[in-house]
Amino acid sequence: MIVAKLFYKKFGKYAHLFARWYRDYRTNDPTDNWFNWVHQNFRTTSLPDLIELHQATDSPENYMKTLEKLDLSIDDNENVYDDTYLQEQRKALEEQIEDKMFSDGFFSYYSLINDFLSNKITNIAPYKDLSFFEAQQKYDKKTIFQDQKPLKTYNNGFRWIDAGKRCTLLGGLMKNCGSAGVMSFDQDRTMIALFDSENKPHVVVTYSPNEKRISGDEGIAGTEVKSKYHRYILDLSKFLGATFDFQKSKSRSLGTKYQLQGKVSGFRKLPGKDLYNDYFTFMYGQQPYYSNSYVAVSKQDADKVQQALKSGQLILRNKQRSVVRMIFNNYNQDDLKQFGIQYTPISQFGVSNSPTHVTTQ
Repeated sequence: MIVAKLFYKKFGKYAHLFARWYRDYRTNDPTDNWFNWVHQNFRTTSLPDLIELHQATDSPENYMKTLEKLDLSIDDNENVYDDTYLQEQRKALEEQIEDKMFSDGFFSYYSLINDFLSNKITNIAPYKDLSFFEAQQKYDKKTIFQDQKPLKTYNNGFRWIDAGKRCTLLGGLMKNCGSAGVMSFDQDRTMIALFDSENKPHVVVTYSPNEKRISGDEGIAGTEVKSKYHRYILDLSKFLGATFDFQKSKSRSLGTKYQLQGKVSGFRKLPGKDLYNDYFTFMYGQQPYYSNSYVAVSKQDADKVQQALKSGQLILRNKQRSVVRMIFNNYNQDDLKQFGIQYTPISQFGVSNSPTHVTTQ
């Protein structure tokens, strides 16, 4: 059968094992007809159709009957389908079957398959008695935890590990797609995960080495990274000499910390948030500030606003309980600027010509 021939061509003596794994991957159907069932396509010529047509190239009569059965174009002159023509068709159909079958994600997504096909691994014996997903998980564990040295290890056992472009183990543990594919256009992009001492991941980022950039930071199930892990991401950025793509981070807190690191002290997220903003406080030199992660206002100015509101000297269009929210509300900013409140872009902190003219501690 053509399928067996192609598997042997691709996987050699391990063809039977990879064929079994392919079945594990595609279906739990125990019947012999599983291959035709999973590959059936009623909108176009399916893989089983091509295989059936390939088998029919043994004679002009069978070939014509199969063309008619599959509702494909047919020449009524049987002499057209002579031995030379059928040999050419057999070869062309084999190429089509090979391309169609091996375009399946099974042959391109999983590291165990890719590494075998690229000769990165040659010994499949440790996996031969396992189902495909068991084998892939065992291989991922070996690759991640045994075969490579962590990028960086901390005293508490946490460590950053390069998990590659795709990793089904990491995807399962992190409850995400397990791929760096959509996070960067860098052809050498890779996922770097923060594991604890029990080999449990808590954070995954995408690293683009040719761009020297970290992006796509996520916690479990694609959530915002918890604040207790922010320091590890900031440290990884320094360790790799890479910029952190804070503008695309799910965490405004982390993005703001990255921009202000080494420039301020006492950074803290304030309780509560509204639909669009988180709010923070930090010390710049000896002066406390409030921020919405885009701009910052000194506490001195905030106190001035609060006193003016109490005395009736200032009336704002959007009055709220929190003076911090009132300060950063877009409807109020023009009035507050006229009142003398200074908004400093986060990017200007630590710059010599910062409008605050304050020296960092």
